Amino acid sequence: MVKPLALIFSFAIAFLTTAEAASPTIDAATTLFSRFEVLNAKFDQTVETLYSDRAIICIVVLPTNPRQETTMSSTVGLVYRAMIVTSMAAAKARGDINFFRNVTYQEISSTQVAVRGKRISKLKSYSTPFYMEISYLEGRWFITKEVDQILSDK
Repeated sequence: MVKPLALIFSFAIAFLTTAEAASPTIDAATTLFSRFEVLNAKFDQTVETLYSDRAIICIVVLPTNPRQETTMSSTVGLVYRAMIVTSMAAAKARGDINFFRNVTYQEISSTQVAVRGKRISKLKSYSTPFYMEISYLEGRWFITKEVDQILSDK
């Protein structure tokens, strides 16, 4: 026989887990990020359509030599989208693919989600943290911010 307190506790755990998993905002961000991963893995340049023209993209280059300094560059989504289209074939030829692990989603608001995890470079055999924001704009979900950390080649 199931004890009433155990039954209530089990129901509460199931409800909380279901409620968290059923957030439409998290679901939308998870769907977009999954599409991002699939398109990247296929070297499909249409991944650029996932970025808002107004997205902010920041690249942090971490030194591999202690005498070097960390550098940072940034661009807007419209420019980054064009860079994706022109560079995807070269990335495919080099086998320069990234995988993502330990991905977590945090709802910032009902229209914005923060995505964090580890980006693993297969070509260069290292992993670095990544951060992305996915937002609902102009009637659909877009990547609106991305911060990538990469290791210097020098």
